Amino acid sequence: MTAMDALRAVLDRGIEALAKKLAWASVLLMLLMVVVVVLRYGFNIGWIALQDSTLFVHAVIFMGGAAYTLQRDKHVRVDVFYRHFQATTQAWVNLFGALFLILPVIGFIAVSSEPFIVMSWQMQESSPEAGGMPGFFVLKSYLWLLCGLMALQTIAEIIKSIQQIRSAGVQV
Repeated sequence: MTAMDALRAVLDRGIEALAKKLAWASVLLMLLMVVVVVLRYGFNIGWIALQDSTLFVHAVIFMGGAAYTLQRDKHVRVDVFYRHFQATTQAWVNLFGALFLILPVIGFIAVSSEPFIVMSWQMQESSPEAGGMPGFFVLKSYLWLLCGLMALQTIAEIIKSIQQIRSAGVQV
């Protein structure tokens, strides 16, 4: 096993382990939403902090789960030509897409969100709703969670593409 194989295996296993935990967060989200609805319509109790907590859990699921979706190749793809390509050509498309689309977009999101996130932390921003949850600065930081996890999985995808290209006898 080469160093690239080992790195890819560690990254893939880590993202997969996180995804399994996030799957349970979906159950938590459903339970929170049921409680919010029952309290609101059954007992006429509106609990803003509980409603805000659904936003936090929802953000964790989607920001944390994006990398797993990339790993499983389940992102939306406008596939006009790709499916007809040979496996090696698909690997080249994936490699260039990772290097020149995914990584630059992740970098742009990380850099452009910095002032937004830092200011939120400095203000110790809380919910804009009266009685809402404190700690909205943590929610905004999930953007960096998204960027970090997507960058790690993109590295794994780059390694996978290089391995597929090399298996066809092409030096990369």
